[in-house]
Amino acid sequence: MAAFCKFLEIAWKVNPINGDANFDIDSDFEKQESNELFQELKLKTKIELFKEQLTDKIKTRLIQNSLVLFEFTIFSGHLPIHARDVINSLKSDGTIQYTGNIPISYDAYKRKERKTWKINELNN
Repeated sequence: MAAFCKFLEIAWKVNPINGDANFDIDSDFEKQESNELFQELKLKTKIELFKEQLTDKIKTRLIQNSLVLFEFTIFSGHLPIHARDVINSLKSDGTIQYTGNIPISYDAYKRKERKTWKINELNN
């Protein structure tokens, strides 16, 4: 798992748009630059799709703790910061509640640092 995490860190550093090697096979750069006039027709980037999938999995309780969250994030080819953005957004809009921080890192995963959150039914 450590080697895979390191690979993802390097890949996303080399290509911060979609973390792919050295060729934008999904045309994510073009998707980012698409016409603002027709937002409903805009194609989603790899990060946007991941964030939607993760939000759905959290809201439907398929992901209920930080360890599963980390695994889903890494095996989806994303960095913990992408998952952290989703968690923080869901907390900000009142969808989930938790105290302290949600540890989303290889070190926390290695220590089996498991943290859960509560879904607010009114916002779901």
